[in-house]
Amino acid sequence: MQHNQKMSLSPARHHEPATLDRHAIEQLIPHRAQALFLNKALVTGWSVEAIACWTSAHPHLPGHFPGLSIVPGVFLVEAAAQAVGVVLAARSLALGSQVAANQLAVLAAIKECRLHNVVWPGDEVHLKIDVEPIVAGKYYSAMGSGYGDDGKKLITVNLNIAIVPRDQLVGQ
Repeated sequence: MQHNQKMSLSPARHHEPATLDRHAIEQLIPHRAQALFLNKALVTGWSVEAIACWTSAHPHLPGHFPGLSIVPGVFLVEAAAQAVGVVLAARSLALGSQVAANQLAVLAAIKECRLHNVVWPGDEVHLKIDVEPIVAGKYYSAMGSGYGDDGKKLITVNLNIAIVPRDQLVGQ
């Protein structure tokens, strides 16, 4: 993936790979600043390869654990969920729908999660996630893994993602 390559999705080409940098990812999902864990993504059909990385300057890491900062496992799960959100929003955009503007993809279930190795600040996590519709437009299953630069498996996940209208979340 080239870092500076922009998103290019058109209705006729929704199965062609789309390489996304952080700015393009921000156009697809609502996460910002320290809550956006993805730096790059390559979306191909119902699959995504994404890169997540946390620096030692992330505000939560010095306290997890003091003197021996490690990236919390929940960050890895959230990065995988964000990658699924990128797939769903990119597909919606490529198909000419503006669903992403009115709806959010939210984590509905963690069906399985295995943390295989420690992730240190500065480590890149290379996620590979496949998404499958359960109820098209409403509920999705996502399975995949994350690996370090050295090829070691870091996480295995099986998630469910629900599509929720934004107005159902406001004021609750």
